[in-house]
Amino acid sequence: MDYLAELFSEVQTRCKNSNIISEVGYKKWIEVLKIIKLENGKVYIKAQNKLNKKVVEEMYLDLIKEAFDQTMGFDVEIIIQHDDFPTESDALKTDFNPASNYNNEDKPEYPDYYEDKDIQEMSSKGLSPSSLTFDSFVKGESNELALAFCKNVAGYQGGTNQQKYNPVIIYGNSGLGKTHLLRAIQNEILENQKDKMVIYTTGEKFTNEMVDSIKDNTASEFRQKYRNCDFLLIDDIHFIAGKEGVQEEFFNTFNILYDAGKQIVLTTDISPSKIALLQDRIKSRLEWGVQADIDPPNFETRLAIVKRKAEQLKIILSDKVAIYIAENLKTNVRQLEGAVNKIHAITAFTNEKPSMSMAQKVVKETIIEEQPTKVTANNIIEEVAHRYKITSEEIKSKSRKPTISLARKIAIMLMYDMLQMTFTQIGNVLGKDHSTMNIHYKEITSAVSTNNDLRENVDYIKKNLKSR
Repeated sequence: MDYLAELFSEVQTRCKNSNIISEVGYKKWIEVLKIIKLENGKVYIKAQNKLNKKVVEEMYLDLIKEAFDQTMGFDVEIIIQHDDFPTESDALKTDFNPASNYNNEDKPEYPDYYEDKDIQEMSSKGLSPSSLTFDSFVKGESNELALAFCKNVAGYQGGTNQQKYNPVIIYGNSGLGKTHLLRAIQNEILENQKDKMVIYTTGEKFTNEMVDSIKDNTASEFRQKYRNCDFLLIDDIHFIAGKEGVQEEFFNTFNILYDAGKQIVLTTDISPSKIALLQDRIKSRLEWGVQADIDPPNFETRLAIVKRKAEQLKIILSDKVAIYIAENLKTNVRQLEGAVNKIHAITAFTNEKPSMSMAQKVVKETIIEEQPTKVTANNIIEEVAHRYKITSEEIKSKSRKPTISLARKIAIMLMYDMLQMTFTQIGNVLGKDHSTMNIHYKEITSAVSTNNDLRENVDYIKKNLKSR
């Protein structure tokens, strides 16, 4: 991914997580935008068409500017162009179409949905699929086992696998490279095993596709898609925990692929054995293969990541600046790469050379942005009550009115998911018997997985809590 695309991705995420635009509005008006260039303190953005340009300028320009200002650390001017203004990637002809990997005569005859639409989506956002490869992954003590497993299942460098690892489970905190490894497998297969079909998805996307297939009466097509691939790569599989219908579908899909000798690779934030509300039979299946955790990188690996990113962006960082970044940003890879991206963006605006003062400013902003928001049980109850226009006292009451009961269950789910509270602790907060908390949690997680409106309400509440 080039630095402009990464920068704009962060800006779009800030817009999405704001309370100003709905999820539908974000997808329709902001997600479709592309960044063109940075020049003389101005950001040039390409809209899909004149209507997209008009709506963004009239309704969301301040939102986008604020997101840019927060990301960059200084004021910028936003200029929106419509569709006939070419992007740099258009001019350089860097758009990627996985179908171009095939000659007409040797392209496999699979349904259209097997075309790697996720890669196409990456391309449409200006991302470079070739950037997430094994060669661009920085190896260190904290990730070498996970890297070795992923290279093995992908047949990296044309080697023949002597030992079959299936499934492969990679787990660790966010931002440590799990997604990079899945994408590297995907790109390796697309490049060197053109007769194989590979699907990359996320636990959330798998869930949403399943819900939509039930709603649209296309369940058979959904199953055909996932049960006929050669490689199934699922990011954040823990998302399906507590969603009984989705777990049932995944369990059956897993069995069919495994029995057919197809490769399954999954990532999760924690060891599968510790995922609450993940069915025991799924945990058992995941133990059939191999598991590898990824820890935060040590100093040497962090420094290598900083230098590799600077090299990719063609900027010169002194050893002193690179060491400063590596010493002060210790949490994850995303922090390190984001800091180098910001330094690159600043130099593009100011024509200054990267300096220690510039690095210090960027590191300070990164640390502040990464600090977790302190959310309490009372915050959750208040936010849920506000969303459903009731009082906190009503949530804690014995009332069984539908709205109050629903709000209470949502509060239970959020306290469990966001604060990792036990059901006994949640029961104590609400003044309820803890034995019913587990039941309510299962009821609400099942409802959220199948009800789009309810899921949007929950997402809205989460965004408000995180922005406190």
